[in-house]
Amino acid sequence: MLKTVLLKEWHGLSDKEMEEALSLRVDFLLFAGFDINEATLDESTICLFRNALGRRGLDKVIFAAINSQLEAAGVQVNKSNGAIIDATIVSSASRPQFLLRLVHGVFLACLKIVRRLMLLRLRHQRERLQWLSCKSLRIRMLVG
Repeated sequence: MLKTVLLKEWHGLSDKEMEEALSLRVDFLLFAGFDINEATLDESTICLFRNALGRRGLDKVIFAAINSQLEAAGVQVNKSNGAIIDATIVSSASRPQFLLRLVHGVFLACLKIVRRLMLLRLRHQRERLQWLSCKSLRIRMLVG
């Protein structure tokens, strides 16, 4: 659990974000000592453990000890400035609204084309069925 709190602090994550990171990131999972098939910590457990450390003043002591050991080994850990990125589409200045409207318009045009093709195919199938039924009717009239 301590390793989970370390990751949380080093990456600037909230308890909820840490819970999600443990379920999404294999490197976090393995560093924290969890097996891939094992259940991980939930948000409230992380919060309770972090608060228990803070109440006893152990968080500062532990972080100072770990940081001094890392510095002695020549490793420096800075708080992460990066972000965990998912595939959510958001409006931003780098993706102007007119571009989103253009993509949406192209999507709608493609939908119309697909609908027309489906209707043409259905119409063709109906005409073929009518032709076959007419042909079978003629055959029956000739035979009968």
